Amino acid sequence: MSTEPYPFKASAQKKIFSFGEILWDQFPSYRIPGGSPLNVAAHLYYFGHLTKLVSSIGQDQNGRELIHWIQDIGLSTDYISENELPTGHVMIRLTDDDEPSYSIEEDVAWDFIGIQDQLHQDILTADAFVFASLAQRSEMNVETLKKLINRLPSKSSVIFDCNLRPPFIDDEKLKLSIEWSDIVKCNEEEWEFIQELFDLTPLELVAEANLEALLITQGERGARVITADGSEIYQSAYAIPKSDHKGDFVGVGDAFLAAVTALYLQDLEWRKILKIASEYAAWVASQRGGTPKPSEDILTSLLR
Repeated sequence: MSTEPYPFKASAQKKIFSFGEILWDQFPSYRIPGGSPLNVAAHLYYFGHLTKLVSSIGQDQNGRELIHWIQDIGLSTDYISENELPTGHVMIRLTDDDEPSYSIEEDVAWDFIGIQDQLHQDILTADAFVFASLAQRSEMNVETLKKLINRLPSKSSVIFDCNLRPPFIDDEKLKLSIEWSDIVKCNEEEWEFIQELFDLTPLELVAEANLEALLITQGERGARVITADGSEIYQSAYAIPKSDHKGDFVGVGDAFLAAVTALYLQDLEWRKILKIASEYAAWVASQRGGTPKPSEDILTSLLR
């Protein structure tokens, strides 16, 4: 399908593929579309880039409603396949501090993501490819992921979000994902796990894995990036702006990563990338769910 661009225009539009789970985030009193790859794809689209999801839904009402929502916000559904398993759900509970905890269904449609014929060719034109760890809990998805990454052009940047969700953590798959990647993003808890697994400092991991950058988010204490030239840059967290809605922290890390990816592909320097991405993440935290749509004015203000 063809989609209309979001009103905000990137200075140089890039084609970005986002691979993995798409599902319904079920809160106690409402549900919204979610899954890290969907959240990332939506925010990349808001930043003015051509974004393509690679995932699967079930042949059910939940799948049809999810597809309609994705189409309504303007994202392509060209590479979202269907199978006989149910469309995924995640049960989310929020703590008193609005931090989410997740209960993730197994044996659902996104555990079996295939490759459509046209995707074999389209992936050859990718500027970037974003993926995370959760979708790799099935061997079929790992094989699909390998095939797609092996077909990426040399110009394409590979971005990995650790996004570790117990009990779906596999040491060898995590190591391989980092080896595939140019940029890796994790939070502090995930970094502690990675550090124990590799027995390396952040700078040593960047060098050992030949990364362009390692991003470590630190919640209310901000974020830092360690780059291939040995630099380490810290950005303090922005205050969450006041909002007419009760916000939550669902998808805030996804929004941060999407902003980083969008700005990295426009060749901004890392200090500015961290600043804008952190401010954008704070805005998303003031909203409900992982894919709130910013106005063109908000994005223009961020990029001023």
